[in-house]
Parts: sequence; structure tokens; C-alpha cells
Amino acid sequence: SASPLELSKGISMKNLSIKAKITFAIGVFLIIILGSMSLVNVSLQRHALAKIYEKSSQELNWSLSRQIEQYMIHGENEGLQLLADSIVVNGVLQELTIIDGEGVVRRSSDKKALDQPAKDAVWERLFKTQKDTLLNVNVDGSPVQISYLVLKRKPMCADCHDDATQDVLGGMKMVQSTDELATATAESWTSSTL
Repeated sequence: SASPLELSKGISMKNLSIKAKITFAIGVFLIIILGSMSLVNVSLQRHALAKIYEKSSQELNWSLSRQIEQYMIHGENEGLQLLADSIVVNGVLQELTIIDGEGVVRRSSDKKALDQPAKDAVWERLFKTQKDTLLNVNVDGSPVQISYLVLKRKPMCADCHDDATQDVLGGMKMVQSTDELATATAESWTSSTL
């Protein structure tokens, strides 16, 4: 009996029947097509997850900012510190900081920053433009998303803030790991599609 090596030496494309050659060619063609489809599918999934991640991030920022705004409207500012601590402890954000209109940190998950001038140079520009900003940066080699929200004067703010000339009452900074949110988004998306 011949060994597999000896058998393989005797088999070549020349020795195969036309049926075997066509079957082989179709097999190779199918492997190429399925591989290409798989690559396209992975690319489409990444694109879909990026969109879902972006939407999740926007919704989280909106939800947190509305919740914090409600605390402020109802004069429950002391509850903001507990909220900031809870949000970070539960892994929703890596940092939550609220500053007043003079740029002093009033509530923060970073206790050392409390009652200190905000060290973030972005605030001055934001207060002038009164536009919220979203930055994607690397911090210590990890990608993070930093949301800066300007807290503008609204009619309901007059109860606690009597200076009507002050358009900007403060700001909120939310720092979130994009890796953690992307993972959570992907897990949520995968479990909901399965």
C-alpha cells in the first residue's frame, strides 16, 4: 500500500477528470466569494456598531445632562455630588465635573478638584461660543470621549441665579472610555439581534 505522500505525488491537475477540475475550481471560487462576503460583513458590522455607539453616547450625554438640569432647577444641588460619585462608581463615566460660571469646580467625581478653578482650558472658549463640544482623545493610551456641555441661563434659573446679565451659569464635563462604551454597545447589540 502506498503512503499519502506517494499518492499525492501521482495526483496533479493533469491527471484529474474534467468533472474533478470543475468541482475543484467551483470550490476555490466559493471559498473566495464566501471569504469576501465575510470581510464585507465584518466591515458593515463595524460601521453599524460605530453608528450605534455614537447614538448611545449622545443619548447618555443627553440623559445625564437632563437629569443634572432637573437637580439644579429644583434647587437640589447637593444631590449632584452624590450623583457624580454614583455615576463613576457604577462605571457609567470615568469623570463627571460641574463648574460654575466663573470656572470653579463645584461638583466633581474628582474630590481634589472641588472648589478649585477648572484646569481645563476648553471652558473659556466654550463659555464665549456657548456651544457644546465633543472631543475624542487618548488619555494614558486609552481612547476617551470628553463631552463639554454649557449650562445656559433659562427662565427657571432666575429663582437661584439672580444676575440676569450672566448668560452662562456653568458647564458640565463628562469623560467616558470609548472602549468600554463600544464594548457595552456591541454586547447590547449582539444580544438584541440574537
